[in-house]
Amino acid sequence: MKELAIIIISLFSLSLPVAAGQTFSNGDLKKYNLPTDTKSTKPQETFRDDKAPPVNKEDEKAKREEQDYWCRMGNEYRDKVAKAKKTYKDAETRLKKYSSIGYWARHKNAKKNYEWARERLEKAKNKLRALEDRAYRQSIPASWYRCQYD
Repeated sequence: MKELAIIIISLFSLSLPVAAGQTFSNGDLKKYNLPTDTKSTKPQETFRDDKAPPVNKEDEKAKREEQDYWCRMGNEYRDKVAKAKKTYKDAETRLKKYSSIGYWARHKNAKKNYEWARERLEKAKNKLRALEDRAYRQSIPASWYRCQYD
């Protein structure tokens, strides 16, 4: 059976015309070239202006003033948060100190002080978040209210 298949295939291959010695040249490449095959050999030129654009002194001054404003506001709210954290920690240690038996009156005052300090800390954090949100909505870079600009 295998032999029969081999004989049929060989007879079929003998009946096909054979192109003897086909060779191609560079002219044939140009002849059969497709429009999609063309690739530019030139690298794309990018034009870069090495000179900085002229600086408008008034714009630069206004930008600097705005950066200073956001820096001052950021510092103010960060200082409030830091001060509130310190007060909160002090109130917490005082509450722990007076939580033992025999200091009921002092414990009551320390507890009020602790709650007040906790509320103050939350308000300070909320104000800082509100400032960051306001800056974000006005497309102000975060580095401005963190004073990280040149």
